[in-house]
Amino acid sequence: MAKRCILGMESKEERRQKVLKLNQEGISQNEIARRLHINKRTVRHDLIFLKKQGHATKIFRISNQDAKEKWNKVIIDIRDEALPYFTAQGIKPSLRTIYYRVRARNLIDNTEKDYNNLGVHTKQARLQDRGKNGLLLYPKLPIDCLSDETRKLVSNYSDYAPTEVQDPDDYIESAIDDLRQSIIDYDGAGSHGGRWYGQPEYVEVWIEKFADFPTFQKWLEDKDVNIVVNKGYTSISFLWENIVRLKEAIKRFGSKHVHVQYFGDFDPSGEDMVKSLQEYFRRFGLSSNIIKKVSLTPKQIDDYNLPSEPIKDTDKRSASFETKHGDEGAEIDAFIAYEPEALEKIVQDSVDRYFNQKIHDDMIKKYKTSTSFSELRDIHNDMIFRVQHAFQSSSWKEDLIDELEDTYEDYKEDEDEDKDDDDEDEDE
Repeated sequence: MAKRCILGMESKEERRQKVLKLNQEGISQNEIARRLHINKRTVRHDLIFLKKQGHATKIFRISNQDAKEKWNKVIIDIRDEALPYFTAQGIKPSLRTIYYRVRARNLIDNTEKDYNNLGVHTKQARLQDRGKNGLLLYPKLPIDCLSDETRKLVSNYSDYAPTEVQDPDDYIESAIDDLRQSIIDYDGAGSHGGRWYGQPEYVEVWIEKFADFPTFQKWLEDKDVNIVVNKGYTSISFLWENIVRLKEAIKRFGSKHVHVQYFGDFDPSGEDMVKSLQEYFRRFGLSSNIIKKVSLTPKQIDDYNLPSEPIKDTDKRSASFETKHGDEGAEIDAFIAYEPEALEKIVQDSVDRYFNQKIHDDMIKKYKTSTSFSELRDIHNDMIFRVQHAFQSSSWKEDLIDELEDTYEDYKEDEDEDKDDDDEDEDE
């Protein structure tokens, strides 16, 4: 982020004077942002600040018709470009990810107002809302085109149908078929262990935002690692649950072989979240080196030309961040929107670097070795003999009758209890 750091050295007052001079010359906000290499949102905030200070500034507004045409183009672009693009990547985007995608195509401004309006207009397109003239406000978008992992349904509803009493002949024939099939299914082969069986390293992936979970889950579906979603600054209760699990991992693997790969925003809060987690790790007796921020980093922002955001003055952590990094940050959602393949590789590589493929291949080879054909035939014949012998022996029948008698006693107790309950209901 070399350019951003240099710009960050310019004082806000110097920048605002440049913005004021260009604005009074009649230069548009977009052109001011381009000339000064700053964000359009920053330009607008500076103009509002300058106007409050008594300076004569011009803050241009677009007409209702212009706004309608603008958002119509945005919805069409989401339908025809953004959604097919993310579908091809196996990603169901969040509203924030869509926001960065249409921003990258210069269809909306980098402002909170445009982000909020994007939510309003995509909702209207998904619900197929109509105007007073009865026509659709916008082209249709699929109702389920965006993900929202911040809300959950706890499903306990049950209305499955009751089952009929099974015919005894069918029941026993099915049981005999199952026994016969169990002999056929035995192939003399072992079952290999989990992907990380025998590995000397332990890895987890932690992410800042719940909305990004479906994307990370898709990217890591074959990696068999835990994914922890912190939702910003995590609670102590949730943190302790994870600390306990990591301590168990440390007992097995050793502190130097336990790795937490962290993914979050590059802004004052995003950077402080990692420091906060490291501090809690130390406080609970873990090494702070266990957790490492893999993304988002200043180098990645520059390497992939990701869009930046002005740091909010209201963030109490902004001063120290600006001193070190300048007055702009970026969200990991922008990385997902602009360069999903690149971030996917970074995520997967952060796990694969600790995975020993040879150990895994050797384990599969060892436990997948099948019994020879001649041995398997002898085993199957022995199984058939043992089944026949079991059913022909008198002890098998006697043991079965004894067990059934116990079952009958249980049935009788249940019937007596049901009868007592019915009698009580009649008395009432």
